[in-house]
Amino acid sequence: MNNIIQFPLERVRKSKKDLLMDEFASISEEMVEIAQYIFEIIEFELEELDLLYYESVDLREDADMFVITNLIYSMLARHQGIPHNLHSDLDKIYDKLNYIMEPETE
Repeated sequence: MNNIIQFPLERVRKSKKDLLMDEFASISEEMVEIAQYIFEIIEFELEELDLLYYESVDLREDADMFVITNLIYSMLARHQGIPHNLHSDLDKIYDKLNYIMEPETE
């Protein structure tokens, strides 16, 4: 029995925290890919309609698309139950849009 090689279980076993961190990293990577894909669709459609012009990296439209992409990521994070710094901003924007859309009462 001296010729049996012990399997290094210590190297294979991951802590529960490590497994959760791996899962979070995987979910986060997928959310980034989805947000970027949605950005590319929006960008393509705006270019097709000649509504988007990229003449400079300093254009406000670039900043707007950066914000929109990050809001999409934040929405996906909320759907996965992952806290994100922009959730409160999403809530404020939602409230503001609802206020704007309310019919005026006289």
